[in-house]
Amino acid sequence: MNSFLYLYRELYFRNLYSTSNKLSIEHRLAAWENYSSFFDFLLVQKKPLAIELPLQWIWDIIDEFVYQFQEFCLYRSKLTDETELDEKRKNPQAWHVVSVLKYLHRFITLSDIQNTLEKERHSDNIPHSNPFAGHILYQYFGYFSIISLCRLHCILCDYYMALKTIEPIELHKKRSRYTKVTAAHITLFYYSGVSYMMLRRYQDAIKMFTSVLLYISRMRQYHTRQYDQKKSDKMYALLAILLHFCPKRIDDYINNTLMTIHSKFINSTSEDDLRDIFTYGCPKFISPVGPSGEDEVSQFLLQRKLFLREINQQSTLPLIHSYLKLYTTIDINKLSNLLEKKHDKETLRTYLVRFVHKNRQLQWSNDKRPNDGIWASSTNLDFYIEEEMIHVIDNTVTKRYGEIFLRNCDKFDELINDLQKPNK
Repeated sequence: MNSFLYLYRELYFRNLYSTSNKLSIEHRLAAWENYSSFFDFLLVQKKPLAIELPLQWIWDIIDEFVYQFQEFCLYRSKLTDETELDEKRKNPQAWHVVSVLKYLHRFITLSDIQNTLEKERHSDNIPHSNPFAGHILYQYFGYFSIISLCRLHCILCDYYMALKTIEPIELHKKRSRYTKVTAAHITLFYYSGVSYMMLRRYQDAIKMFTSVLLYISRMRQYHTRQYDQKKSDKMYALLAILLHFCPKRIDDYINNTLMTIHSKFINSTSEDDLRDIFTYGCPKFISPVGPSGEDEVSQFLLQRKLFLREINQQSTLPLIHSYLKLYTTIDINKLSNLLEKKHDKETLRTYLVRFVHKNRQLQWSNDKRPNDGIWASSTNLDFYIEEEMIHVIDNTVTKRYGEIFLRNCDKFDELINDLQKPNK
């Protein structure tokens, strides 16, 4: 009976949040009280409860829990009424970041989901000694808590920890637990993509966004109820920024959709458009500290300022890249004259060094942890300067000829062997 009432109230508050624009402090505290009571009810049991819930519902409960915490933080920063402030002071644990983190970690620990995922990775069929680890309800509460922790750390601006959290999840697998609920799939790849983007790992961010957008385009007709159009639009917005400053070949369908939605930005890339598209595409960053006025607003502005400063340092690089692609050798003075703003030699050398530095990124591969990777250039162009002349090397051509050579190695060896045979 208790579980039924908790679930009923959870649905009530979820509907209240989705339909009401002005929720009182009492409603928000009551929602917290219901979540904390329900989670405590699940977590203090000595053996798994005989409850079965659809995976979509389990995800909705955990996702809504983090969403309401985020909304409370934004609401908290605008509190001015003394009565509401008093109510907040009387309930210091309600929607406190430590309390929220604690519940998510408790689900992960109780379900032993990290060990379960490790066993699945190595195809280990040893039965669980922990009864909660073998129970579907607790398994997925733990699994979805991992994804929600990634989201939580991302909006708290701890991007390294956001990626560290999802280490147990194999992101490169086409069939994994997160694919069973489309909303969970989108959330995982969206927030990991934002984390990569803010860590200046643009290639990895592009990989995350294009992967899930391609999945959405293929599965949209089968998952219309779960399909999150808003998150999809946000990813397209951020992808438009990333591909301008870090060009990369992507799927034709994604590229055509991107050109249709954000053609204005792609053609102009003005600073105002860049600011607007970042504001639209990124999540609402929040501060982990208590109420202190404009914390949440300033936190978002700070993240946007840092990102725009990074992008502004690269504003000339796409143009330099486009000119270098046209030549195998080009004089520094000639390149300076081709640029929109003519620069002296020393300034241009600085931009060329910046070109090398900014294009050198840590890139994740499937056998690595999300925070790990290999340092590599994100562009196919290399160059060196000798006696005021820039010598350009196109690695795509080099790679193509290398592949042709490798394909014909056997024939080459046969030819050498034939030449070395003594004449009969």
